[in-house]
Order: sequence, then C-alpha cells, then structure tokens
Amino acid sequence: MSDPSTHEELSIVRFDSFETAFPVSGAGEAKTRRRFMTLLVPSSETHSGAMGTVSRVRNARGETFALKRLRADALERAGDNEAFKQGLIDAFHEEYRTQFVLSHLKGFPALYGYGTIDGLPAILMEWVEGETLRHARTTLATEPGPTGPRIPAVTVAAIGISVLEVLGQVEQLDRRLVHRDLSPNNIMIRTGAQPVAEQVAANRFDICLIDFGSSTLIEPEQATTFTRLSNTWRYGTDEYAAPEMLTRDVPNIDQLRQSPSIDIYALCSVLYELYADATPYAVAQHQGASPYVLKCAELSSLTQLRDVADAPLLNAICAGIAPRQEDRIARQELMARLRSWLDARLNGSGMESVPSGASRDAAFAAIRAREVADQARGRISHWQALDGRGAGIPDARSGDAMARAVQPARRASTGTSVQAGRPSSDASVQGVASSRSVKTAGTAAKPVSRRVAVGCGVLAVAGIACAGAAMGMSKLLERVNGTAADDTGTPSPTGSNGAGPEPAAPQKPAADGPLWRSRDAASGLWGFVNESGAWAIEPAFSEEPAAFVDDLACAADAESGLWGFIDRTGAWIIEPAFAAVRTFAEGLAAACDAKSELWGYIDVQGAWAIEPHFADAQSFCGGIAPAKQTEDDADDRQRVRYGQLWGFIDATSAWAVEPQFAGAQPFSGDGLAAVCRTERSWEFVDTAGNEAFAGTWSDARGFCDGLAAVMDGDSERWGFVNAGGTLAISCDFSDVQDFSEGFAPACDREMDLWGAIDTSGSWKITPAFSEMRPFENGLAAARDAESGRWGFIDADGTWRIEPAFA
Repeated sequence: MSDPSTHEELSIVRFDSFETAFPVSGAGEAKTRRRFMTLLVPSSETHSGAMGTVSRVRNARGETFALKRLRADALERAGDNEAFKQGLIDAFHEEYRTQFVLSHLKGFPALYGYGTIDGLPAILMEWVEGETLRHARTTLATEPGPTGPRIPAVTVAAIGISVLEVLGQVEQLDRRLVHRDLSPNNIMIRTGAQPVAEQVAANRFDICLIDFGSSTLIEPEQATTFTRLSNTWRYGTDEYAAPEMLTRDVPNIDQLRQSPSIDIYALCSVLYELYADATPYAVAQHQGASPYVLKCAELSSLTQLRDVADAPLLNAICAGIAPRQEDRIARQELMARLRSWLDARLNGSGMESVPSGASRDAAFAAIRAREVADQARGRISHWQALDGRGAGIPDARSGDAMARAVQPARRASTGTSVQAGRPSSDASVQGVASSRSVKTAGTAAKPVSRRVAVGCGVLAVAGIACAGAAMGMSKLLERVNGTAADDTGTPSPTGSNGAGPEPAAPQKPAADGPLWRSRDAASGLWGFVNESGAWAIEPAFSEEPAAFVDDLACAADAESGLWGFIDRTGAWIIEPAFAAVRTFAEGLAAACDAKSELWGYIDVQGAWAIEPHFADAQSFCGGIAPAKQTEDDADDRQRVRYGQLWGFIDATSAWAVEPQFAGAQPFSGDGLAAVCRTERSWEFVDTAGNEAFAGTWSDARGFCDGLAAVMDGDSERWGFVNAGGTLAISCDFSDVQDFSEGFAPACDREMDLWGAIDTSGSWKITPAFSEMRPFENGLAAARDAESGRWGFIDADGTWRIEPAFA
C-alpha cells in the first residue's frame, strides 16, 4: 500500500504480543492494543545497524513512534548456536529494561512497550524529533576558522554541560546506569521546541541520549553485570570508547565496565572532537593497530589551542580522557569546571581579554607557574606548543591540582540524596531522608572555603588559570570566599575595592504561608508554590528539594548540581557545596563531601561538625544516627558477605551501636529503628541495637505517627505495624507511603491507583491517582491519572492546586 499524501510505499507490521511500559486498566486494554499493535512503516524510514533496525512508524491515529527490531539475519548468523541466539534476544530485552528505568527522566526517550513481531523482539518508543551531534555539525559551526566554519568553544562547553545534566538525572535512581556508547551518533539535540540554531544562540541545548544497546543497569546489590551473566559482550565505538570497552581480556573487566567514568571518557572524546575537529587518538588513522592498545597510552599531545583563554576548557575535557578510571575527572567536577569557564567567557572575564603583548606573556607565565606547582607536588606534565614562544598548557592529568585546591565551594561535585541504607532495589528517590530539623539561630553565613593554594603568583579557580597581573586577585578571591583582597592577595572583610563594605543587595521578602515543592513542566526545574498554585520560589533547582522545616530546605543548585540549604526567599543560607545532604535534625545535617564522596555532619553554619569519614549517613534522632562504615573499616569476612555494614553513632561520631546491619533507617521518636541483618530480612531494634519485638519483613520503613510500613515476604504487599510489633493495618496494598497528618497514601492492588487510608486502614480518599505523596501542610501531591500532571489535593481528595506540574 502507499501513503496517499506522499505516494510513498507503506508496509504494515503487527505485534504478535505487546506489553505496555505503563499500567493499563482492564477497561483501557482494548484501546491500548488498537493504538500500538498495528503500525505503518514507510519504506524510506528504516535504518539498519549491526544487530537491529530502527523505523519511524505511525499508527492509524497518525501518532509517530520509533520501532526497534532485532534483525532476523543477526540470529541466522548464529547458526546452530542456540545459546548465542538466546543471548542476543536477552540482550535486546535488557536494552528495553534499561530504557524502562530511564524513560521518565528528562533527556531520555519515552517508552511505550515491548513485544514480538514475527517472533522477533521489538521495542516501541518515542520518535525523537531532532538531530544527532554528527548531523548538526554544520548548524553548530557558527564561528569562522582558518580552514572554514568551526564550532565555537562556548558551544562545545554548553553541549558538555547539557549532556552532563542528563547523566546527572540518572543519579537520582536507586539503580546505576552506564550508557557505554556515547558518541556523536547517540547524542541528539531535540528540535521540537526550538531549532538547533536558536539553542546555539542561547548556549543551552535540549539533549536526548539514544541507543542503549551497550548500556548496563546495575542493581543496588548486584555484583555481576548482564554481560557476565549472559556472556553477551557489548562494545563501544572505537573513536570515543574508553579502553575497558574495547577488550574483554583484562582482570576484573566486568567490574571496570560498571564505572560511570566510561561515559565521562566517551563524552570528553566527543567534546574534544567538536573543539579540535579530530578525535583524541585518531583511531581510524592507525590501520591495523589495536584501539585498546592505542588508548592504553597517555595522550602524547593535545590539539592546538585557538586562544589561550581556551586552556582551562581543553584541560577539563582532557581530564576525562585518561586510560585509567581512577585518573578521570568525575562528572560533578567536570560540569563545574565547564560551567565556570563558560560563565567567565560569557561574562567577559576570561583570559580572552589579554590577546597579546605583556598581558599575553603574563598569561603564559601563569600557565608555566601552574606546571611548576604541579611538578613540586611530584606530578608529570605534557605540553603542547601554543606559539613561537614555546608556551603551552599542562595536560589534564597534571593541570588540575591547583584548580581543585581552590574551587569555589559550589563548584566541586554533584549528586542526589536518596533513601540510603536500603539494599532493596525498590527504595524510593527522596530529596532528603528525614523530615526532622532544628531551628537555626539567626541567618547562617556563607561557608568560607578553607582550601586556598597560592604559588608562583598564580591562582586557579574552577579550572581557570589566571595571573594576578592579568585578572586581579581580589575578584578571584571574592569568587572563592565571598571576601575581598588587598594588593598582596590576602582576603579582607572589606568590599572588592578595599574601601569598605559593598552595599547589600535588596532582599526578596520571604513567602508567607505554607509552601509545596513542585516541578515546572517547561524547564524541568523545581521550585515552591503557594496555596494559590503560584510560584513563591521560582523553579531553580535541578532535583526535588526537601520540605521546609523551621524555614530551611535542602535543595540542589541547577548549575552545579550541588546541594545546600535555602530559606523561604529561595536564597542560599548554606551555599551548595555538597554532593548530597539530608535535612537538619538536632542541629546537624548529614552531608556528603563533594571531593571525597564520604559522609559527615555539618552544623547550621555549613561547617563540618563531624568530619566526613563514613560511606553513608542518615539523620540524628535521640542523639544517635545511622552511619555506614567505609570499605577500609570493614573486615575481610564482613566485606565478602555483606560489604560495608551500618551501625549507629553518637554526636561525637563514636559507635553507639557497632556496625552489624546490612541496612538501617533513622530512629523515630518511639525509640525504634528499622534495620536488616541480611537482604530482605528487616526488623526493628531499640537504641541499644537489640530486637524490639519479634517479626521480620522483606522490607520496612521507619515509624511515622506511631506506625511503620512493612512488606510481607510471601505476598509482597504492604501494611503497617505499631510500636508494639502488632500488625495494625493488614498487608493488603501493592505500595504505601508513610503516615503524615493522620493519612498514608496507598496503592490499591486491584486498580493500581493511589488513594489515602487512615490509621484503621480504611480508605479516606478513594483511589483515583497514578501516584501520590504524603500530606504536608494539609495538602498531598498527587498525579492525575489522565494528564500525568501533578497537583495537590486536600483531605477530601479535591484538587486545591490544579494538576499542572511535571
């Protein structure tokens, strides 16, 4: 048949079987089958890869989808090797499972379902309107170059930041994902809302990652990857892949292939190519050579810089292209350095302001001084000539030490705070682990950076190497510590000119009344709305904040991804400087150090009250808090059986209950805490670590309002126990949330819809919502089952703030 409007030949494909990627009620099943089961495929809209094909298809209603199918000839090439055939089918389903976990996140295609067509597996997903980086190069190249148009350095940085933000979305999951095949062909710029040219002008890109055929999804307690389990090895693209993705014959290769640094390596290789118009190792030019062997060597040279001001940018990019994983820059730091460099360039404060003469010589001297400082620390540098003077830039593996030493606190790393200490893969993502807090005494000052490195008259801030003569030390020190400096570079409490305090910026008035966390549908950022549904604190946070407790809420900065604490005006009271935080309780907040990725506790000034030396930590209650020992602290027997263990510490960081649990939750006001000694075996203990009452469950949560949610191991349904250990509400629900304000959200096992129950287990709000959160200030966030948008309902189930949020 043919399309009457285009006269293009169409073929019809029908699913033999189809499983939707979202719940469908019995009444809607027939409608769903009509929507997805029969599809039209234009002859020119199918693209083939080594193992599968991707077609742009549409249904009878005109909706467009992407259909990915396993190629029949891929199975035929396996001959009689049935195990290999099954491995290909399993790998295809693993790709679907990976996308299923990601499809609700910004930056990933939506997923509709999985089935078979003519007996072969097929995935139905969103057709992403846009261009891959490979096809968008002409549009991206807006700057004149010596040999033709080239991609501006600021565009390279902005693309890098946008991709890193997408990768950061994955960190809010309780399962770790590594894409493992990032390349210009698998990074798309969406154009549905804005053309590429407008995104270039705005230095902000709507990125979508595609093709998860090489991806791996690591469950929280999973020690072995799908690759190892199925013996189906998947590789990356030679020009961009990390060395460990190009071999299978080195020790611990399956563990190496689980590292997020694989994606950093590939992304940095892509950014390098966008800047230099050549890949770092030029694998294609080494015919016959092993790509793995080539990439096991350090980069022997770097591309020619366009401008000395680009040195920090290229230095940051090359910091991700290290043969060894432990030498690669972390995602959080890379994003911070790219963002800092881009801000400097766009604000006109970068080193491009010193193009020649003595100022240029000063810039070169600053870069040389940085190498001297690195060599003094025993580090080795590689240099690339910049001009006839023989000046150059340090290689990424040697040139970041001073930048790390004096980065502003908010530019160190990123992360998200999850419900920690739970080996169950079903742990829900939370902005914070506890809702308890403590009143702050007045307004906390910004934390002052305690790390300052000055050597040979050069200061490096977030990857920007600057000579005092070229940029002015006072401005740099202001960026680090929020203070001014005198002519010697010594911080002083005066204004930037040393003449006295600068006038304070006008303060936005604090929002009155209760506030609720909401996600803006347009930007994907989080803010707070008031009872009329208007923004009281504009969307500016990349992750879901915690609720306000005593006028403080922890939130993640949209630019750096780092966590800090804001007040009711949205101003930072404790600057975002931490990879993750939890809400204040008893004057302390658990926080993850961005550099070491270890947990400690900060006070209301943002200073370390308990230095970070735990693998994880949660909130204090009754003077003790759950904390997880590091791998170095666990003895060999523990490490083999459980990994690091949880115990409970006091306010001096001494163990009040020795580490002995595979997971632990904070104590409640009832003096009880949920712990597990082995996976899927949870119980409750008292403050001495003794069993509080008999009974174990496959999962459990802490007590709230005198009741704790528990999961029955046989039925895998949820109910609630009281502080005496009695099952107060039978395990009849497919999922529940904690009690708050007398109600607990619960999911009906038959309808798969959410409502709310009271302390007797009776429905007080009839199940009608696709998701629901606990009540806060008289309202509960609920997701409308039809539109998929979030709004807020009252105790009667009536919309008080209409569903309009993502």
